[in-house]
Amino acid sequence: MKIITELAKPISRSFLNYLHLSEWVNQRLTSVFSGKSVRTFESVEDFWKQIFEETLYIGDRIRFKEAFIMEWLPRSPGELWLDNLKQFGLELDALRKGHPIALSSLISNAIAPLGVIRLPFGDSNESYAALSLTTVDSWHCDLGIPVIVSSSVYDSFLSRRIEGNAVAGEVEAILCFGEIPLFSPKLISSLGSDVNIDFLSSISTHRGLPNVYLKVVSPLDVKFNYHDTHPPGFVWCIDRQVRDKQVIHSPVTPKSAKKPRIDIKDTEPYLTYGFSAISTQISDRNELQSCLSCLKAGNFSYEQQSTVPSPESIIGLVQLDILTEFDARCRYFKTSVPLTKEPWKDEKSLKQMKRTFIDLQQI
Repeated sequence: MKIITELAKPISRSFLNYLHLSEWVNQRLTSVFSGKSVRTFESVEDFWKQIFEETLYIGDRIRFKEAFIMEWLPRSPGELWLDNLKQFGLELDALRKGHPIALSSLISNAIAPLGVIRLPFGDSNESYAALSLTTVDSWHCDLGIPVIVSSSVYDSFLSRRIEGNAVAGEVEAILCFGEIPLFSPKLISSLGSDVNIDFLSSISTHRGLPNVYLKVVSPLDVKFNYHDTHPPGFVWCIDRQVRDKQVIHSPVTPKSAKKPRIDIKDTEPYLTYGFSAISTQISDRNELQSCLSCLKAGNFSYEQQSTVPSPESIIGLVQLDILTEFDARCRYFKTSVPLTKEPWKDEKSLKQMKRTFIDLQQI
């Protein structure tokens, strides 16, 4: 079957990154202190700005006096502050204010660094759970800062959390720089000769994906309080689709309509891969279920979220298999590779990985 996509390498890179996300909580930190005084921040925007300006260093003590802490962290920390969001049809202010947004590579022909994840618990008491932190001026999980905490700090977090909402409070932490491996020898060995090693090398780096996070070990470094709201976050997926019609979206311009004009072309059944994301109140079960229904049905509408797919998104859609999960503690999609450590150890997951990379390396 013919494969049609202009995003083979970005999709492959995102999928390869996904297979290593659980390594967030298993990094080993050698205690390093910069010896400088505590750096106090009121905004996550100021924090990321100083990260990119290289005025913060490993071992710096970072304090947020009025922060909001949650279990959902960005899968691409900091990238939304660095990238030009307009290329994805996004506005930073819309994210900061928590406006509802839905987008897909099917329409934008690009993969935005969007999406939150909830990771499995770590292997040690010191690096037990991955949380994130944001501030009121940037009210979105995707804009936050990852925070790796000990089991005792996580217990303190749970004791102040109400019905899945965020926890308010003051946090003092150590700034850490690390890497998520993207070229695991165990993964390469599991994929075998069916997947071209040169192809994987072309979409990855042997050094790994740089990341920035805060580390909190002692409960004495946090002052958590109850809170009754939660910032939104993007639920997301990488998917495989079979279609028998090609839908071409005309570019959106400031003078054009809000929805792009589409052209429909009859074709032989073809295979394509894509990325979709929907911003939602992730702590609200009803809203989350509505978004899951949209993703499962292939609803990539610009319109208000609905469990009924938009006509454009289902034109020619014959089959849709979702390949990823955003929550390590729930299994939402039957065809997905679970968000676990070394997912290639599972036979069904390994088959999905092989098929995905084999398909995309042919393009």
